[in-house]
Amino acid sequence: MSAIVQDDRTPEQLVSHPFIIGGRDVFLSNGICPHGRSYAAWACRLEDVDAVDRWVRDRDDISRVRFVDEQKGERYRPRAGHLHIYVVGPAHPAVAR
Repeated sequence: MSAIVQDDRTPEQLVSHPFIIGGRDVFLSNGICPHGRSYAAWACRLEDVDAVDRWVRDRDDISRVRFVDEQKGERYRPRAGHLHIYVVGPAHPAVAR
C-alpha cells in the first residue's frame, strides 16, 4: 500500500515554501492512524526556518525531526502510511509576532 500524502501547498507555495521541517507524529503513530506510521511536516520560507524548526522540535508529539531543502531537489517522504505537509503562513504560531 502506498502512503497517503496530503500537501497543503498551492503551486505557488511549492516555490515560495520549499523548506520542510517534519517528524513522526507520536500520537497518531501509536495505533490511531489506520495507515501505519503518521508524519507531520511544515513547509516554510527561508526567513522562517529557524523559528519553525524550534517550534517543531519543542513539540512533545513529534519525534525524529528532520529538515529538508526541496530547492536542492530533496523530498520529504519518510516511510509512513500517512504524511501531511502544512503551510506556515504569517499567522502560524511559530512565526506570529
